[in-house]
Amino acid sequence: MKKRGSKKGGGYVTVTVSEPKFISLNWKDTNGKTARYIGKRHVVYAHVKLKGVRGIPIEARFCYRSMNGTEKLTEFAPLQIEQDGTAKVELSLTDSQAEEIKDMQTEKTFIYMELFSKQWIENLSLSEKTPIEYTDKEDITGIALYRNKDCKEVITDFIESGQTIYARVTTRGLDDSYITLLVCRHDMEKEEGANLYGGVYLVSGDTNSHGIAILEIQTDTTWLLGKQSETFDIFVLEGVSKEHIIIMKNGRNYIERNTTKLFQMSKDKGILLLSMPKQEVKRGQSKTMVQEVKEEKNNCICKKYDLIWGRKVDCAFRKKVVQIAKNIGLPQEKYEGANWLMAVMALETQKTFNPSKQNPFGYTGLIQFGNAAASRLGTKTSALKIMSAVNQLNYVEKYFSLKEFNGKLNTLTDLYLAVLYPTACGHGKEKNYIVLKDSAYINNPVFFKEKDEKDEKGKPKAKKDGKTYIWEIEEVIHQSYKEGVKWKEMQFNNCVCKSIDNDDTLCPICKKQHIDLRSKVAFQTQFSSIFGDKNKQNAACWRACKKMLSNAGLSNEAGGKTGLFQIVKEIQNANSNNQNIYLKIDLNVAKNAIMYLDKQLEIGNPVLAGVDHHYKYKYDPKKKTVLNEGTTDHFILIIGRLCKSGIIQYLFYDPGTSSDIKGGSDENILTLNQVDYSLRGTTKYNATKKYVVTQIRRN
Repeated sequence: MKKRGSKKGGGYVTVTVSEPKFISLNWKDTNGKTARYIGKRHVVYAHVKLKGVRGIPIEARFCYRSMNGTEKLTEFAPLQIEQDGTAKVELSLTDSQAEEIKDMQTEKTFIYMELFSKQWIENLSLSEKTPIEYTDKEDITGIALYRNKDCKEVITDFIESGQTIYARVTTRGLDDSYITLLVCRHDMEKEEGANLYGGVYLVSGDTNSHGIAILEIQTDTTWLLGKQSETFDIFVLEGVSKEHIIIMKNGRNYIERNTTKLFQMSKDKGILLLSMPKQEVKRGQSKTMVQEVKEEKNNCICKKYDLIWGRKVDCAFRKKVVQIAKNIGLPQEKYEGANWLMAVMALETQKTFNPSKQNPFGYTGLIQFGNAAASRLGTKTSALKIMSAVNQLNYVEKYFSLKEFNGKLNTLTDLYLAVLYPTACGHGKEKNYIVLKDSAYINNPVFFKEKDEKDEKGKPKAKKDGKTYIWEIEEVIHQSYKEGVKWKEMQFNNCVCKSIDNDDTLCPICKKQHIDLRSKVAFQTQFSSIFGDKNKQNAACWRACKKMLSNAGLSNEAGGKTGLFQIVKEIQNANSNNQNIYLKIDLNVAKNAIMYLDKQLEIGNPVLAGVDHHYKYKYDPKKKTVLNEGTTDHFILIIGRLCKSGIIQYLFYDPGTSSDIKGGSDENILTLNQVDYSLRGTTKYNATKKYVVTQIRRN
């Protein structure tokens, strides 16, 4: 035997013998995505993989099994096998075939692909082990985006705004062949079957006999709201008339009247990634210059008021603080004095900048005015509590302009001492100057910075004859300053929208006035002794809301049952924990309720609302007793309106927590569904609770 490759011969020859074999069968839809079901007005494809079958004739047919045996859907036909051993066979049902299968008295019906060949092929019968299930359930099964109408080049990356793209939508079993596609901003989390927010584009069309529609999407730069890029969700709805959903030129949509059929949300949500078009760079102009010019056009003028804690407040507040710092003689370079004021107010309001903030001793507002200080300024703490933040800043300026502070506001520490302990103001540079002692020392553990002022767990602990020194106070106020740097306003394009005041200026994005009544309405928890013992407090959410309405100056009738808007009702036999299934929304009532809510907020009145958060909450099956009207589980107080990228949202007080910080949190948000006018959101104290507003009660 010679060496392989030797010229003298005797080398090896390798021969590969391939036996014909069935490898696999997969079901896919028109867009190439996995399909699990087949129904009427629907098409799927059987993707077959074989090996070593070149030149071997193979036939295929579809069938299902009934009580009478095998029922043929198609006759045997030659399988068109590609060179790589793959084959693709279309399956669609006629209306009569779908009806026959539907009428069968079986729980499930599976459709099989039978393969037949006169020659032996290994595992050929295994094709029947991978059937597809029949269903008569209507569904929008998939969305895929393409660059051209022939749907050959699928989109998997960003596209530049201004381009036209195409969505191929696949459906199954729809009674109405007319569908509507909505492009919505991806500004917030959406659950499967959840509501549509932030619609920017709408297009409608008919599906063909296989339930497929190709819809054109003309993207636009205005969708980006000045951003360089944005993510959008694409949803498909069934049976919506063209005149019912209207898209405005500025990218917002609203419903003019009710739809004629229930919306059906696609389970297969599409994603559209949109970016600004590439800008043409002129001769002599760098890409950086182009970018800077564009940003300068979009930025709000108040960008120069780049203050610490700026994201907590709005333009008007920042501008006012800058002016106050100038008026009272604080440092002006890089707005240092204005930043001092922001650090002090952040510390005094526990970072909320809430003008109605009140501590257990009655100190109120942005710098915690006491009764004596308020009286010297010609007002009362009760009046300060109902002022807007910007209006209350006038009294902040008056306070720091008092004669005793003249020439003493030389450091950040001095500015804070003017609030904390006025007689110590001016000693800010004297590190060991004693500021607090006795009860004043004990009541301010935030300043316990000495080593022996901590217990074993590191918690503050007062010591005998303890005192608070300037250096300890300095450490605390400088920490507030340092933390505030992380809260500088970063986005100035839409900063006007973040108004926390009742400014007369309309938001340029949502075209509505932004309202926050927290400066007028004090938060009230239901867990207060004024509502009785613990058991009574557990059910006192409505009474707590009524108390807040009363404190806001509304009549005893406000928040009652008379004339309420019942927006949502539970379907009592729904047997599902999905709110999108067990809740039924009355669109007409919902629309009228939102109109009423807006009018009340615009005249300065909070509004009591009921919410649902669990199916059949506290339902007693033995006594068949239900809570309230059988839908409402809890009551809240709506106290504001704002927007997020043009999407209308509402602020609310939640009396279901004893924490006034969580009860009045900025994160207590309800978002308006721009399709069905429902309000949905979460509460800060328990983010697992998904609130859907069930009632709006009149004042």
